[in-house]
Amino acid sequence: MSFDADYRSTEQYFGITPEPLLTEHASLLDPAFPILDVGMGQGRNALWLAQRGFSVDGIEPSVVAQEAVCQAVAEAGLSVHAYPCNFEDFEPQADGYGGVLALGLVPILSPRGLQVLRERIEDWLLPEGLVMVSAFTVDDPAYPGIARRWSKVGPHSFIDAGGNRRTYLEPGEILSLFEGYEVLSHEEGMGPEHRHGEGPLHHHAVAQAVLRRPGA
Repeated sequence: MSFDADYRSTEQYFGITPEPLLTEHASLLDPAFPILDVGMGQGRNALWLAQRGFSVDGIEPSVVAQEAVCQAVAEAGLSVHAYPCNFEDFEPQADGYGGVLALGLVPILSPRGLQVLRERIEDWLLPEGLVMVSAFTVDDPAYPGIARRWSKVGPHSFIDAGGNRRTYLEPGEILSLFEGYEVLSHEEGMGPEHRHGEGPLHHHAVAQAVLRRPGA
């Protein structure tokens, strides 16, 4: 799905502040290694990291979002490079990443897309690198309605007539995506209420985790 229309109508569609999961655990990231932000959007997480001395690569297929990030980078002289592609097609210039952010991406992936993301993260991440990942769970208040109205394409994955996708995870499933990784943080429950621009109030059941890949 494309967020171009949303990004065009709202300067900061997902807000201006970085994800709390990132800010709370950024001290675990080593600035000697680049960070990869998968689904960078308008750059709230990537720009925050770059302001703190990190070099960040961001995957973002939305042209509108890329332009916003590039403008902010040029004005502030930050080290953020935007790659205009989907993560399936991303070919990194870096030899590997000390951290990979997948924040807010899982809910809009198909089951196959989620599997590919997990495989690609394994390719991108350096030994002892960190993954920060978030997802919606089946406890989400919107889940029953979406399960009823949208077409089912996986155990808890759905698609509507416009091609929009929503995938939910079972409790604890977020950890099984990265089996063998050390769990540094794991939380599940209701996230904060929020809006996207002038849109309606949202309140999601969220799973989030910080995990460390095993060493070489």
